[in-house]
Amino acid sequence: MMGSFIKLFLTVLVAAGIFCQTPPCLAKSAAPWETSIISHKNIPPRLIAVDKKRQHIFVYERKSPISLVSSYLCTTGQTPGDKLVEGDLKTPEGVYFITQHLTSGLDFEMYGNEAYPLNYPNPVDRLRKKSGYGIWIHGRGYDIAPLQTQGCIALNNPDLSTLGKFIEMGMPVVLSSALHHATTTETNTAVDSLEKLVTGWANAWAGRSATMFDFYDQDAYSVATEPFSAFRKQKERLFKALPWIKTTVSNIQVLQGPGYWVTWFHQDYEAPNLATRGVRRLYWEERAKGDFKIIGMEWVPGLTTGPLLALAEAPVPPIEEHPRTEHISGVGSPPAPLPADSSGPQTPSLASSETPPDKAADLDRLMAAIDQKSPQMDSANASEGVEDLRVEIPPALTATDAEPHPPVSLSDPAPDPAQDSTEEAEAPAPPDFAALVPEITRRIEEWRIAWETANVDRYTEFYHATATQGRRTSAKSIKKHKLSLWKKAAPASVALGDIRISQEGQTIRAEMYQEYSDLTGAGDKGIKTLVLEHSGGQWLITQEEWSPLSP
Repeated sequence: MMGSFIKLFLTVLVAAGIFCQTPPCLAKSAAPWETSIISHKNIPPRLIAVDKKRQHIFVYERKSPISLVSSYLCTTGQTPGDKLVEGDLKTPEGVYFITQHLTSGLDFEMYGNEAYPLNYPNPVDRLRKKSGYGIWIHGRGYDIAPLQTQGCIALNNPDLSTLGKFIEMGMPVVLSSALHHATTTETNTAVDSLEKLVTGWANAWAGRSATMFDFYDQDAYSVATEPFSAFRKQKERLFKALPWIKTTVSNIQVLQGPGYWVTWFHQDYEAPNLATRGVRRLYWEERAKGDFKIIGMEWVPGLTTGPLLALAEAPVPPIEEHPRTEHISGVGSPPAPLPADSSGPQTPSLASSETPPDKAADLDRLMAAIDQKSPQMDSANASEGVEDLRVEIPPALTATDAEPHPPVSLSDPAPDPAQDSTEEAEAPAPPDFAALVPEITRRIEEWRIAWETANVDRYTEFYHATATQGRRTSAKSIKKHKLSLWKKAAPASVALGDIRISQEGQTIRAEMYQEYSDLTGAGDKGIKTLVLEHSGGQWLITQEEWSPLSP
């Protein structure tokens, strides 16, 4: 009797969440996310917002107050609601960032002349166990219709070409179920608090203080970004090894997502060994007591320009059929210019972008017109000192989504021949070289992190059993060598840059610039070459070559 009572009592506690070890953000959001675009000094100077209910995309600029400067007809996922799993035909809801500009190598009928990939899934999406990839803003080779894509946001080609004039790499995109507009400047205590928290976080880092770790939710961060224990261990090692650190942040920008907030800013880092600049993104969750904790983090190396933090993501060159190679620069380069004009069907948008509605009355009339014409729907970083050279691939490019553009998922559902011709029913092609580049680059970054954090078991997992590395001819011998080496001097930093990836038959060859240093101060620079083969469901290093450069 007593045993049954205890069992029932524990069941109630688990149901109430008292014994639940899952971080709060792991609960998948079910309700459609509606949001407001407000005026505040810390919102970005320009942002793009998508209203899935109205099937429109809007461009806002922070003036006095915030102004709607342009809008265009768009089409989103065939199924309403927030994206949860790969292949659910839904467009995700949240705050995302533009990572690339693709202008060639695209299927014109499916994607038109150009496309802008987003960083879905972001750290919060990974925390919530969402799946899928490849959410783009792209064109179309035919007139768009409502609720037409498998998860992307598509525009008519002329509208996307015009929208592109507002776009810079790294700018935010708000994807919402329904969008509201506030015309007055608002005092938002959450935004004000987050600005102060970012400054406090940076000061704790610069002070090499253990209080830096108090800003994080360790469990959530471990799921969303990287194991927190490894992150903390590496930072503590650097705090001891470096006599001083200077970390300054500027141009702090804030937006609210569904159940989280994201802050991003220009970060300058200086230490005795290196100086680096880039864009840092921190994803925060607000707790019941009103405090905030970091649940995810992204670092994008490279210089930034202007108030929009342009070049916040190092652009990747467009996909080219010939030669079959990709070059990913660690410091970034300006994006390719937009084409002079666009080809394809010329379908006028329901909302013209020629006359910006600056006044509230004009805005109200525009929103009302859209409502009448729109369809109605049913409701990490392992080392501070190397971040300027580190190549971090946005999650949006990982090989895991519903849209059948590169990268392509092998698990996409087979097309239904009975589907209307306007639906994206083409069978996905086998993964080609363009699809493999993001996966390989992410794989290399994971290998780099394992090396830099001296995680020998994880490091060895990247090698084929018969891999060669200098005189070593097996993964076991590579592991033995690293164990011996790291006992004498553990790694302090491993920096990679200027990665060039090419395909050679069934193998992939990756060449890159590498800088290595250990905790004694010793190090070297040179060219690292990795040869990878697909084995056991993953890409493994079969050959590693090293060519040191003269001092």
